Amino acid sequence: MSIRLFKTLRKKYLSYGLVILLGVIILFCLTGAQRWQRPPEPEKQFPINYVSLSPGSKTGAKLPVAGAKNEYLNLYFRIKGADPASVKLSVRKKSAPGVSYTFYQVRPIPFMATSRFHIPADALVPLAEGVKGMEPLDFLVTIKIPGTAASGVHAHELVFADSKGSFSIPLELTVWNFSLPHDLPITIMGNLWGVPKWFAPYGVKTEAQFGQAVKSCLSLMREYKINGLGPKFYPFNAKQVAPGKKVEEQFPGYHKMLSYALNDLQYRYVCLPRLQLGKKEIQTRNDLLQPANNFFPLFQGYLRSHGWEGRSINKLMDEPILPYYPSVYESYKLTKDLAPSLKTFCTGRAPDPRLARVINIWAISGRFYNQITVDAARAQGQEIWLYFNRLHMMFSPNASQRLLGWLLFRYKFSGYFFWGMNAWWVDVYGNEPLPNKLGGILLYPNPRNGHAWPTTRLEAIRRGLQDYQYLDLLEKARSRGRVDPQAYAELQRRVKQLTDNFRPGMEFRITFREMEDLRNSMGEILNRAGL
Repeated sequence: MSIRLFKTLRKKYLSYGLVILLGVIILFCLTGAQRWQRPPEPEKQFPINYVSLSPGSKTGAKLPVAGAKNEYLNLYFRIKGADPASVKLSVRKKSAPGVSYTFYQVRPIPFMATSRFHIPADALVPLAEGVKGMEPLDFLVTIKIPGTAASGVHAHELVFADSKGSFSIPLELTVWNFSLPHDLPITIMGNLWGVPKWFAPYGVKTEAQFGQAVKSCLSLMREYKINGLGPKFYPFNAKQVAPGKKVEEQFPGYHKMLSYALNDLQYRYVCLPRLQLGKKEIQTRNDLLQPANNFFPLFQGYLRSHGWEGRSINKLMDEPILPYYPSVYESYKLTKDLAPSLKTFCTGRAPDPRLARVINIWAISGRFYNQITVDAARAQGQEIWLYFNRLHMMFSPNASQRLLGWLLFRYKFSGYFFWGMNAWWVDVYGNEPLPNKLGGILLYPNPRNGHAWPTTRLEAIRRGLQDYQYLDLLEKARSRGRVDPQAYAELQRRVKQLTDNFRPGMEFRITFREMEDLRNSMGEILNRAGL
């Protein structure tokens, strides 16, 4: 009798437990969706400076900004009462003539109005394209301080004007006496999708137009400190490679674009074209054998002949699942046997020690970060990169994108992988609510020619990568005894506090201003250090 009662109670309470667990999961999903359906908290976005245009000329309060040489700064303005047809932005420079300004209107795209998520406007449209009428008008001003700029304080003036009047804002621009390096010590890889039909809706009809549009994307990505390219940046069918015939002759368009990326733009790494063999879980050694024998030795020789062998990465698979790891191992081992000098790369969950012998670089999803497994992989000589799509989704606040650079530095990642820069597989200016748009679009196409326009998210990412350089310079200055130990310890404490919650399901409670204040503190210390 007691056994029957025990079984009855066990079945009953197990059912209750499952119901409660299901309820918790549903509640978690709903609260997550509600969070994304709310507007981002203002303190997590670019700080807004308000301007009101009215008849006559007015002057606002002085606006102080400071930065290093080779740094980009941003100022966000919201203008009320302006006439869109006649509004203009300009700058009057009284010193530091090398400093340049770029003006963008911040626009929403139609998809944002129909999305169930609250997505702030983020398309940065150059003012040369005209100003679209809306109230209020949002503008982002990007300031570029060149490496040749004179250190010290410089007086500039921003002028907002329309047919009725003008509003001037004096800028006090401080240029610190140190420079940010031109490139990062780590790899930031952007997966540009060079798919002709994705560019076609934006006036790209010929091969020459397609080439110019892709070049525009590659050039703009480089400006935003992206120094690695994914495998899809230009059409190349690896299964069609003919043995014994030069790659340059078989794929002349690809060769020219690869040369442009590596030689002209100085990308650090480019992924090899991928062998398209179907689903990742059925890619076994036998599947790969014939096409791999044709492709890898030939492509390795092609890279070697141009001096690019050490700048190429083989990304054979993407997010393989655990039951297929034996096949993953065999597939990567085959490509290692055929082209041993090429680095191998894969994305997925926590790195597995079984794969470290054949996969040189593992990009771990931020959702599955685990310090113990990461340390074990590094001990085996594996490079660990990060990808964390949620931080740069369309609905994610700008503070999340800026935070990327801080996480990369704090947790010593060797690189970052953006899975999509231009997921334009449907019209990005249409109304189709495709969820994948949210995470894979950091560039928008100019509707007339398919050339790339940036986004506020991309600007915030660059700010974070520049913050990485500040942190790196500060650490080097400390190691040379150029920084007060107490000041350094306090900064480290604050950095740790802002980046401590790195675990699945975390919510970083960090504002844009907190990171900007820390950057300013680091800048003042480095300025005194006399680097």
